[in-house]
Amino acid sequence: MVKWLVLGIGVIYLGCGTVEDEQRVEATPSLADTTARYVRREERAVATPLDTGSTLAFTDTDFRFGRVRAGTTVRHHFTFTNEGPAQLRIGAVASSCGCTVSRYPTEAIDSGASGSVEVTFRTSATLGHQHRAVVLHANTTPPQTTLYLSGEVVP
Repeated sequence: MVKWLVLGIGVIYLGCGTVEDEQRVEATPSLADTTARYVRREERAVATPLDTGSTLAFTDTDFRFGRVRAGTTVRHHFTFTNEGPAQLRIGAVASSCGCTVSRYPTEAIDSGASGSVEVTFRTSATLGHQHRAVVLHANTTPPQTTLYLSGEVVP
């Protein structure tokens, strides 16, 4: 019985330590790159509801970059058009990892106008098949659009 109690307390202790470690990693100044700024920006955007009414149409949502050598920077512009009656406002763009960084228009995009989201994938710390997701949060229906980069990183 004591063995199970000690084991349970140990699991709870380790679980709590993991949460603290994750919070420390996010607050570390050395990791405050552009991706971290987008994640913080996303939290503010989600808390503030956006007017809906825009329709976002991408020319492609899945970019396959083929085979590249490790250390190569892959960059792709996902082009879109606002096909809805309202102005399009992108609240945030969040990536699936710190090696993927995005740039997007912060100003409102009129109905019928086009724009692009630039996604940059740094391959220096990866090998093998890669599939990266970038989620765009906007005043659209549906409110999230997922863009993908995929390919293979070789030594």
